[in-house]
Order: sequence, then structure tokens, then C-alpha cells
Amino acid sequence: MDPSMMRLLDDPLDKKSIPAIIGLFGLILILANRVHVAVCESLIDTPCVPSWPISQFMFRLPPKLGYPSLVDLIVAAVCLLGFVLALRLLGKYRYPAWLGAGLGLLLILGATLTHGIDRGLARPIAGTDLTKAEYLDDAAAIDDPLAFIRTFETIQPSLMGHSGTHPPGAVLFFYILGALLPDPVLMALAITGLSVGLAALVFHAMLASRFDDLTLGRTLFLFLLLPAIQIYFAASLDALIAPLVLGCCLSLLSGSRWRLAASTACLLLVSTLTFTFVFVLPVLAAMQIKRSGDLRPLLVQIGALIAFWFLVDRFLGYNYLHSFAIAAAHENPTGFLLLASPGDYVMTRFEDVAEILLFLGPFAALMIARGIRRTGLSDDLTRLSVVAMACMALVFLSGAYRTGETARGAMYVYPFLMLPVASEISQPHPSGRYNTLATLVFAQSLLMQLVGNYFW
Repeated sequence: MDPSMMRLLDDPLDKKSIPAIIGLFGLILILANRVHVAVCESLIDTPCVPSWPISQFMFRLPPKLGYPSLVDLIVAAVCLLGFVLALRLLGKYRYPAWLGAGLGLLLILGATLTHGIDRGLARPIAGTDLTKAEYLDDAAAIDDPLAFIRTFETIQPSLMGHSGTHPPGAVLFFYILGALLPDPVLMALAITGLSVGLAALVFHAMLASRFDDLTLGRTLFLFLLLPAIQIYFAASLDALIAPLVLGCCLSLLSGSRWRLAASTACLLLVSTLTFTFVFVLPVLAAMQIKRSGDLRPLLVQIGALIAFWFLVDRFLGYNYLHSFAIAAAHENPTGFLLLASPGDYVMTRFEDVAEILLFLGPFAALMIARGIRRTGLSDDLTRLSVVAMACMALVFLSGAYRTGETARGAMYVYPFLMLPVASEISQPHPSGRYNTLATLVFAQSLLMQLVGNYFW
């Protein structure tokens, strides 16, 4: 490999490497975008995405959105100042997880407010007169929650897009939230706070036995700075799903009963919110086989899952597997995408990977690569991350995630990606190095917020 390229990989936070990485990353994105447009224009069955690899995106330009206002720019400036103060405060107290979570939460809300309260917090929950909010609108039609579960399979095809492709728990979550907090802004704040709190708990449970508090706090704070988290953690159901999926893997770290109970609880809860929880089952199986060959913890989790949904079917008449099939048919009405539309299948597979990487950012991605290279697959957390990446690849190969917010819908992969970063952060580097990494990641997040709108 070229020596200059090796330098970028070996020390991406070097003063000379930073501008080179930013320029190279931007150039690759532009070239890939042009290749996408050129190829899709020559394929009959492949829709072009002008903003590729971001499929759901609108520049903040007239006439639809308008430029960021003076108030938006002031909010962004306050966010930058708050970020600088957060680094100093966290450095002073050596990154306690609770403080990192609290400051990360404030930065998520601050960056989201560069769109204003209405567009940043209210509309993703409540929608507009022209665009329905899907979950909330379907939740508003519920008179009896139990009757909703009983009849869900019957009404599922008539529900709005996201409601019809998720288990009834997704709509019921918004039904309960709406009953407690009728204002959509308060609902968005509650979702953000709950998501960050869950992320803090799961990261603590995952990392506390392996790393000191400084590394744990830094890893959690960096996770909350990622573009995907900064953009989609406010007002998104997927923000709740992401830490729960990682929580399903707590039983892999030790044989303690509380970890198995916590993992099982996460598995049951996340299965009520999304069908894509099945992503974690092969992760659990592969890790258990490699780690000890003892599949009893996995069998306990799967047994509890089957028993739970059997009881729901027995007493409420809701068949989870049938509902899953209805959702799959709704997502792929023409069948397996590779056979129905080969060109679209190939192009959207590249789009899925590219969007995940874009919302991760080049510097966080390089930290992941360095962490994997440093520890190798002998490390349990690194192996868990790599297995999760492999299973994510299988999800993409299945045809899941067509054009439409892959970084949001597949947000559950980002906590897994951060596990090797903890190993890299734990190395005895000067604190200024971490501050540089955090600054680069947050700067991309804030810039992306100012440039465009990413919700449906």
C-alpha cells in the first residue's frame, strides 16, 4: 500500500491526515454519486436518487425549505459553544457516563433545533396537514388497545407505511405516549431522553467490566455525537430500538442470571416494536457457539420469545408470524427484489452500505478499523461487532432496506460498531487526541443538520 495511504490509516488524527481524509471522503462520495446516476439512467428498473447515498433528503434551499435562518445559525453557534464547554466539563470530571449522556442529550436536542421546534421536533412526530405522521395518526384511531391487537392482522394492510410494517407495539407505544404527553414536542423530548438513557445503561452494562469509567464515558459520548444519532435520535422510534438490540447481547459477556434476564427482557421488548429484531438472533447464535458452544442461554431467550408470542396469540388472537408475513409482503409486493428488479437490488445494496458509512463519518469508521486491527477477533466485544456487521450484510443481501433512510431504519447496527472504538479509545493517548476525534465527528453532524432535512 502507498506510504501516504498507510499514514492516513495509521494516524488519521494527525494534522496532515485530517484534511486529506476529509477531502478523500468527499471526493469518493461525489464520484460514487455520479457513478450511481450514470448507471441508474441506463437501467430500466432502477430509480435514480439525486442525493445518493442519502435517499430521503432535501437541501435547505428555497423554495421548499429555505436557507437556515439567522436564528438557526445562532442555535448552531450555541451548539458549538456548548460542545466546547461539554468537552472541558467532561475532561474535568473524567467522563462519568451519566454526565456524558446528559450532555450528549443536550447536543442532540440543540442540533435538532437548528431546524426549529416545529420542523425539528413536532413534525417528525405529528406530521403536517399534507404528510401524515403514520404511527401517531394510526394511534389516534385506537379506541381499545386490546381490540387493536386482536384485529391487527386484519387492519394491517390498511395502516400507514411504517405502522403496517411493524408489530402492533410500535403504534401502541405512540398511543401510550400520546395519552401521557399530548403535545408532540413533549413526545419527541421523551423519546430522545428515553433513548439516550437506554443507550447509557446498555453501554455501561456492556463496557463497565472491561474498561475504566473514562473509556466507557468517552465511548458513550462519541456514540451520541455520530451523525446518525444526532440526526435521528430525536423523535424516532428507531432510537429506542437501537440500544435494545445491543441489550439483547448482554448475556454473551458472562453467565450471570441478571444479564440473561436483562437480555431476554430486551429481546421481548424489541420484538414488540420491530420485526427486524431477528437480525440479532444469528448474532447471538454465532457468538454463543464461538464463545463456549453452550447454547442454553440462547435457548432460554428464544424459548421466552416463543412462549410470550404464543400467549399473546392464545389470549389476544394475534399471530406474530402471520403479521410478519403481511409486513414482508407489504415491503416487497413483487417478491424478492433481486428477482423482481435486479438493477434496483444491486444499486440499493450499495446505497445501504454507503448511507451507513456516511452517517458514521470517516473518522469514526477509521477508529473502528483501528480497534478491530488492534484487538483482533480474540476479543469478545470486537468479535461481537464483526459478527453484527456480517449479519447486517446478510440483512442487506435479503433485500431489506430499499431507498428510504437506511441509517435510521438500521440504526441498531451503530451501537455494535462502537464496540471496537472502545478498545482504541482505551489506549494511553493524550486527551487532546480524543477531543480532536469528537470535534471532527460532531462538526460533521452539525454541518449535515444545517445542510438538509432527512425525515420523510
